[in-house]
Amino acid sequence: MAGGDAKLILAYFCGISSSLWLDVFVVMAMLGGLLAFISLAYGGLHRDLAGVRRRGIPYGIAIGLSGMLGVIASTVTV
Repeated sequence: MAGGDAKLILAYFCGISSSLWLDVFVVMAMLGGLLAFISLAYGGLHRDLAGVRRRGIPYGIAIGLSGMLGVIASTVTV
């Protein structure tokens, strides 16, 4: 995780109810794991795996999606 990822998480948590933080973390971890698996599988099978390691895995996608779902869930449940 880079500094931008932590800032994105904190920005989303301003709009998410504190009772949903753990749920958002779990969804974020699952989406991040799925993204990592897809990136490594696709990079290992169809591209150079060293390129995937050099570029890294864009966890901002998982953070953004889970944060958006958390904000939506906070507005619906609260």
